[in-house]
Amino acid sequence: MMTKKDLKNLMYFVVQLTLAMSLVLLCHLAIIHQKDLLVELPQNIYFLSYAVNAGAAFIIVAILYSLKKIFVDQIGFLFIAGGFLKFALFFVVFQPIYQSDQMISKTEFMSFFIPYITSLILETLAVIKLLKSIDEMIAKNSKKNS
Repeated sequence: MMTKKDLKNLMYFVVQLTLAMSLVLLCHLAIIHQKDLLVELPQNIYFLSYAVNAGAAFIIVAILYSLKKIFVDQIGFLFIAGGFLKFALFFVVFQPIYQSDQMISKTEFMSFFIPYITSLILETLAVIKLLKSIDEMIAKNSKKNS
């Protein structure tokens, strides 16, 4: 069960994630339009890539927050496992699209990498905050027991 503080942190993460992913997507599309690279990939692939990454990031962080009391010592490992699952999801969903011409162009790679790394940075910052709250919870409980 999540506390009010956990829900507040999770909502803050959602706002940060939405704003950051939207801003990065707009910049990404502006650069692509400027360099006339849009022909290489359908525009909806960019939106799908950012949406899948943001959704996966939210799910991973929400699961970690909901499991923090059960798996106190394993949160870091669960975070890494979530990252692998997100990468596998991308490989399964987007690899066939990118490999349709038997090669991955720089534009195709960047349409995967930019949203992936953006969401990974935001996830990492959220998990750092989560781990700090776990440390505070442990310190508070050890003071009670002393």
